[in-house]
Amino acid sequence: MYGAYCQGFTEVPPDIPEDAAGITLGGNRIKLLKANSFNHSSCLSLTIFWDELENIEIGAFNNLDNLVHLILVNNKLKTLTPGIFNNLASLSYLELNYNHLNNIESGVMNRLESLQSLQMFGNALESIDEGAFHNLTKLSTLRIEQNNIKTLQPLTFEGMSSLTGLYLQDNDLNYLPPQIFSNLSKLMTLVINNNELNTLSWDIFSSKQDEHPNFIYLAISGNPLECNSSLCWAYEAEQDKWLNWLGGAFGAPQCTALITWSQIGLVCSEKDERGKLANS
Repeated sequence: MYGAYCQGFTEVPPDIPEDAAGITLGGNRIKLLKANSFNHSSCLSLTIFWDELENIEIGAFNNLDNLVHLILVNNKLKTLTPGIFNNLASLSYLELNYNHLNNIESGVMNRLESLQSLQMFGNALESIDEGAFHNLTKLSTLRIEQNNIKTLQPLTFEGMSSLTGLYLQDNDLNYLPPQIFSNLSKLMTLVINNNELNTLSWDIFSSKQDEHPNFIYLAISGNPLECNSSLCWAYEAEQDKWLNWLGGAFGAPQCTALITWSQIGLVCSEKDERGKLANS
């Protein structure tokens, strides 16, 4: 293992042993990762944190053929250029938390076919290009909370067949397109609390009323939700015990009207009665 902390380096130190299994650089003054900065095919983990990193050249991660963990946190990255991760075929864990990223372009991550965990929380993300995640078929955890995302494209999560945990809390989401989560067949945890959603209809999960997703834990508190019949699916799921509120009652909806979530059953019962009368 090699570590260099608060030593004032402005570029990757040239004396890192070629057989280093892990490299950690922290608290230095590295602003640019140049192409071919590393020649360490045995390296499994690379961490650059609390630095001044602003840009990464294409080819910066050449010769890191076996890299599994890449951690670039608490830096000053604003953009990610398509192609910078192209040679990281073994990468399983990528952390880009607490940078200044404002968008994820399509093509940036399409070669990371082994990626299992992607963390980008605490950035300034406002948008995600449709197709940005499409080739991440092995990704199980996606954390993009604590950003400024207002809307998501309808096919944002298309092809993410292994995703089990999706964390979208503490953004500015005010709308979710129909069926945006419908292809996430293995989803078990969905966290969307502390956004600006005033409705959460069933069609974000499925176009079929009698079909429910496989997720078990859901958190939607902290949204200005209107507790009306559009939320009856959540009430019924809770009663049928295939949906649990993450954090218990703290993850359940918090309503803006006089009615509370504990009283939503009355609304749903009235809806059922109206449906029966209409069909009689």
